[in-house]
Amino acid sequence: MTAHSPRFRIQADNGHIRVQEGLRLTFYMKPPHQELVSGVLGALEAYQRAVGFQSLGLFATEEGDWKALDHAGWNQIQRKLLEKRSPLITLQESSETECRYAFFYFGKDATYADRMNEPGAMSEATFWLPTELLDAQGPERVRSLAQEVASLLPWHSGYCGLSFNGDLDVSSDLHALTQYGMRHPGIDIPSPDGHSWDIGNQLGGPYWMNFLGPSVMASLGGEWGLRTRLQNPATLVQAWEGGKAIVTLGAQPEAGDTTHGETLPAYRELARLLEPWRYRRKWSIPSSAEQELRHWERRFLD
Repeated sequence: MTAHSPRFRIQADNGHIRVQEGLRLTFYMKPPHQELVSGVLGALEAYQRAVGFQSLGLFATEEGDWKALDHAGWNQIQRKLLEKRSPLITLQESSETECRYAFFYFGKDATYADRMNEPGAMSEATFWLPTELLDAQGPERVRSLAQEVASLLPWHSGYCGLSFNGDLDVSSDLHALTQYGMRHPGIDIPSPDGHSWDIGNQLGGPYWMNFLGPSVMASLGGEWGLRTRLQNPATLVQAWEGGKAIVTLGAQPEAGDTTHGETLPAYRELARLLEPWRYRRKWSIPSSAEQELRHWERRFLD
């Protein structure tokens, strides 16, 4: 199964697409937000250059309403990023029928994280991309964009890979998502609320591109230790400044298909290596649904 067209969609009763297969680029950064804001603005601009400045057309207000991302709207977003200590920014495309383009940022002030008693809290920046972009520009362009964004952000960890993007309703969608996700293990099921409050030094994934921070790299013995433990010929290890590294699994993101023996061995190898740092997600769901989700989370390990 290739990654070049969205094969999975969940539609609402009115026929609009709520969830579809796409790509997600996410970075986690240590607070405080005030030290991140210039990089976040630069990364958002790089994303828009790649996907088109008209791709984002709406922003969410603090009251939960959607407004047009016109000149006045952009000024409001910039002021919020520059002036707020812990801004929450959500931008998306104007279309009501697609889930292709979006930007999400949740910045945190260090004292805010302390007051919430969340020592592992990180600021998070997430960018959505449609799989059609792989057809139009090729996987190397997506990889180049991910690295450009990474160069602008002081990330602690991050990833780029296939994902279910959209308005996820975990209570009603989880069974369909996990069943499809078990068959196609390269597609991520993100939490609707993100993981920025408690991810700390832990890692999700594995994904097509895996951004490993200095704490994980030091535990692995640095770049040399990482390279000696990854033997799959499809795996590329790229050293990054600050004792970091990017691990890319293959020339393009792959969904896999277990019914046809496509089990993504490079992903499985990295999952075993990074198991000590694997992030255990927290979900507010029934115990029966949580068992299904935990089984999916271990899809590369069992």
